[in-house]
Amino acid sequence: MIICKEDYIKDLAYPIWIEELTHDSNNIPPVHSHEFIELVYVVDGFAKHTFEDQDSDYLGAGDMFIIYPGERHTFSIPPSNELAIINCLFLPELIRDTCIVEFDLSRSINNYVTQPLLNVEKRLDPLIKLPKPDSNRIKEILQIMKEELNTKTSGSLTIIRLRLLEILVLLSRISNQEQHTSFTKKSSSNARDNEMKLLIKDINQYLLQHYNEKISTSVLANVFNISVRHLNRVYKEYTGLTITEMIHQIRIDKAKYYLKHSDEKVINVAMKIGYDDPAFFSHLFRRKVGCSPGNYKRNNGSMDR
Repeated sequence: MIICKEDYIKDLAYPIWIEELTHDSNNIPPVHSHEFIELVYVVDGFAKHTFEDQDSDYLGAGDMFIIYPGERHTFSIPPSNELAIINCLFLPELIRDTCIVEFDLSRSINNYVTQPLLNVEKRLDPLIKLPKPDSNRIKEILQIMKEELNTKTSGSLTIIRLRLLEILVLLSRISNQEQHTSFTKKSSSNARDNEMKLLIKDINQYLLQHYNEKISTSVLANVFNISVRHLNRVYKEYTGLTITEMIHQIRIDKAKYYLKHSDEKVINVAMKIGYDDPAFFSHLFRRKVGCSPGNYKRNNGSMDR
């Protein structure tokens, strides 16, 4: 399936489209490619990104990926999960060569920009794990661009172009930093790295299937035949989270789904996702989501932060 630029970009004077979407397991786009460049920022949720028939690691809040024209992709979302994203679709001419030269950005922007314009063969990893400060900044920039696109007042296109270039400079900086780090630091062999990524993938799958049970690191270590110390170290290294933090994250995502899509009472939702103490659940939910479970349910999930 090929998505044409006319499906989204109606006004060629503004060769860009930005929208906020939420997908679930019943609302997944089919495998598709498109005629434009797509920047996707993950606001919240769990999913795998399937790119050119290859599954990525699980996506999480603050992740970002870039899809160039002609590349095929879709999502895989487990049941009862959602994926909230900000989608930024634009034509290459929005960041044409003259724009890069005009602002002297040729040294600041790497293949993220030059690839679609110059048909560079080398493909960077489409998935970018953003550091927290950069993640927050890029989300803020995308929202500013969306406001400018909605108003289309004098200077809006210039602001949109400059903000997009700012995002691409940030992404290029992160990419260059990662390349420099991997070049200067000793890392594990590819075989060990792949083995650890597979382990993390299996652990995450286990957590998604057993999130409402009493799971401890000792139980997980026994299931995967490794020591508790090694499990904690490797999982934190590859995900940035502890096992407990991931369990809470999965449970809160499940709670949001049930509060939004079912008639279950808050106390029943707490029990359903694995919390025996409703007060602890409410406290955790408020800390993670920014409002109480009751308010979230009454407002049909519109209070997400």
